[in-house]
Amino acid sequence: PYGITVQGVLPSYVVTNMSRIKRATWRFPMPNSFVESQMKTLGLEMYSAGFYMHKIVLLINRGKFLGLWVLY
Repeated sequence: PYGITVQGVLPSYVVTNMSRIKRATWRFPMPNSFVESQMKTLGLEMYSAGFYMHKIVLLINRGKFLGLWVLY
């Protein structure tokens, strides 16, 4: 009713000086690529990892945490 969208973001590492990752790879994107990918999920998902590879890692880790080895 107020036009406010809230979304939880569960990111992994991106290329920054703080992360000490120097080059973008298939797993660690540049910040602008991460934000572009994340914004595409706004309004579609309540929680998002933002970047496609971060989503895959999140699903795998969720399965390990729950003792499940099935991607769901």
